[in-house]
Amino acid sequence: MSSALPELMTVKEAADYLKVTPQYVRILCQEKVLEYIRVGTEYRIFRNQLLNSLQKAFSANTETAAK
Repeated sequence: MSSALPELMTVKEAADYLKVTPQYVRILCQEKVLEYIRVGTEYRIFRNQLLNSLQKAFSANTETAAK
């Protein structure tokens, strides 16, 4: 029986990927824009959820620009 664990990113990894500051990623977590868990005092962001959020934001921007 194997259960796949979700891939997690550190705040720094997510910030590097998004090309924003780690502080901004923490704000997105605190405002519940990004789904995360706490490991001790650190945030871990779900990679799939981060990618889905980007895709939704891109789709919304594309639809707005097309109008």
